[in-house]
Amino acid sequence: MSAIAKLNRGKEHFARLRQVIDEYHASTPFSGVCEEEKETGDLVYRVKIMKPVPSEELGLLVGDLIHNLHSALDLRVSELVVANGNKPTREHAFPFSRTALEIQSVAVRCLVGVSPAHTQLIIGLNSYQGGNDLLWELHYLDILDKHRQLIIAGSAQQSVIIDPSAMLRKMQPEWNIPEIPVAIRPAERDFPLVDGTELFRVKKAARTEGVEEKVGFPFEIAYSDGNNTYGEALLPKMEAMVTEVERVLTQLQ
Repeated sequence: MSAIAKLNRGKEHFARLRQVIDEYHASTPFSGVCEEEKETGDLVYRVKIMKPVPSEELGLLVGDLIHNLHSALDLRVSELVVANGNKPTREHAFPFSRTALEIQSVAVRCLVGVSPAHTQLIIGLNSYQGGNDLLWELHYLDILDKHRQLIIAGSAQQSVIIDPSAMLRKMQPEWNIPEIPVAIRPAERDFPLVDGTELFRVKKAARTEGVEEKVGFPFEIAYSDGNNTYGEALLPKMEAMVTEVERVLTQLQ
């Protein structure tokens, strides 16, 4: 099995991951429901969940994807050992460490038999926490997936889309004001979303009489390692990892 074969297998898992997520979003599983809060007069938007996130299927796909990408890096090291006229062993692997200080000593253990030029290239990839965080997180998630499934517990609010054009036309009816939707990413967001989670609030004092508020709520599938309560967008991160591993394999030829 070659490093490129493992990478290509990872790409197949990524394509399936994208397909599952696209099909899920196409089913319109979420909506924002607006109601006037009697106590305050505020307009409150809450999420309505009609269909749960397919967490188990997504978790299995992500686990397989991450494992294949990680294996591609390990196999490239073995290929470099062979290219340098040596025989790979079970000790050969792509080096990862928690700190920059440790990467040199880890590389010495993992890269025996690799040419000095390729060894320096690999060390220079900074595959430690705080260096190349994409590579480090790939390693961390691969370990995590071996012991427990990644937490892909639900969706997260991607942004709030507000269109103030109706209010502006109310204030200045003689102006020809087009729709001007503005996307605002919340500084804090609940993850995972549960039915009834508050998404947005328009204070009573900020409401304009006779103007219907235009508010939209894009959602995204997010994941967590159990420590991240914010929830990071799943698909962009997995795509970035595929791209990064492909870049590394190309560099280490």
